[in-house]
Amino acid sequence: KRAHQEGSGGGSKRKKKYYAKKAPINDTKDAVRLKPYQDLSGVLVSCEKGREGRCVNEMYNILRDYIKPPSTSSGSSSSSSISSSSSSESKPKSTSIADELAGELEELRQPKEYALQSVDTKCTGLVFICFNDRNVDPVAIVRRIMTTIESTQHLPGKWASKVVPIQRTCRAEIDDITKMAKQIIDVHMPADESRTYGVVHGSRNNSNLERMQVIDALAAVVPPSYKVNLSEPDLVLLIEIASKAACMSIVPGSEYRKYRKFNMRLVAGIVEQPKKAAQPQPQPSKEEQAPATQ
Repeated sequence: KRAHQEGSGGGSKRKKKYYAKKAPINDTKDAVRLKPYQDLSGVLVSCEKGREGRCVNEMYNILRDYIKPPSTSSGSSSSSSISSSSSSESKPKSTSIADELAGELEELRQPKEYALQSVDTKCTGLVFICFNDRNVDPVAIVRRIMTTIESTQHLPGKWASKVVPIQRTCRAEIDDITKMAKQIIDVHMPADESRTYGVVHGSRNNSNLERMQVIDALAAVVPPSYKVNLSEPDLVLLIEIASKAACMSIVPGSEYRKYRKFNMRLVAGIVEQPKKAAQPQPQPSKEEQAPATQ
């Protein structure tokens, strides 16, 4: 009976399964996968659910315009050209095709200077773009992006909405967070200054750490000369918990308020309309429900 049913299927075919294309690991395709808690720096980007891959590609294009390798001086370039010309004159030119291919492969193996790399945050609608060069300041990069959007009133992309600079990351544990916070605070909050600060906490896919537990850990390593001001602080300590990783940075409070918590859509003047709730359909009366009698 089973064989008869299988044979009499009428030539029906199984439906093909389609899978969404994964987000690229990095823009150079020559780096290994990183974990978000491996002491990274970069930007934490929010987007719509299911648009993470497109958001990664979009942020690569945006960040490439603001992260450029330093231009070499004319003197160094001229000296290098002179040395290369002299060396080329002294050495005989190789005419072997194998040597040329080997040289091209060696150039391809060398990573780019300012490579970007996406890191899986284990959170839907949240993307982390890592800067492989630690000399690149994420706060300065985000400031330039927001300044451009504010002046042009034009969004550089379609999928990314919020871009938060991240100076360091660590494991989402209190001891690691305290150690990371002390390293950042020692650089950006000198003990001989007297200013105000506030802590902004966010958490996704993590139920092990409580909000006040993280805030108290950060406040414990802040110098006593700094006072808490939650309305208009001079400095804002951003701490984002994303699954097993903790991301932190210190930004000027004026920029945090001016750039609407680094929301590109709000800076561009785009106001998202709230979704209208479905209105209930009017129910027919009893007279309408009753069948007509003759």
